[in-house]
Amino acid sequence: MRFLLLSLLLSGVLTGGCGKDESKKQTSSAPAPKLRFDAGMSTPAQFDQDIDRICNAEIRSGAVDMPAGYTKSLTVAQWLGNNVRTDKGRKFLGELRKKYGNNDKKKAAALAAQADKSGVPDCPLVRTWGGK
Repeated sequence: MRFLLLSLLLSGVLTGGCGKDESKKQTSSAPAPKLRFDAGMSTPAQFDQDIDRICNAEIRSGAVDMPAGYTKSLTVAQWLGNNVRTDKGRKFLGELRKKYGNNDKKKAAALAAQADKSGVPDCPLVRTWGGK
């Protein structure tokens, strides 16, 4: 289940959310403007806010309050796709998957270390992944 959660988290975050309509692709050769994300111009404080969002995504998305049988991981993935605002934050999520794959303990350790650097006092997702 944890692997599914991370896979959905990353797919939702890296593609900007689920249910992307491919029929509305731009035909122009000009690149599409970035409307909601920072295009690499974020401040350290904005990245720190993204780490806080990642740490608390299960709570803030409402997934922890969902009854059994619901796809909590999809809810979290969609929430992260709409709420991680910096390219650096999105890259961080991608790096967790790329570097650690299914190893929840290592992902937990990496997220805990970044949360500590970012001044995030509590990171429930670390506990979900089996960290401290």
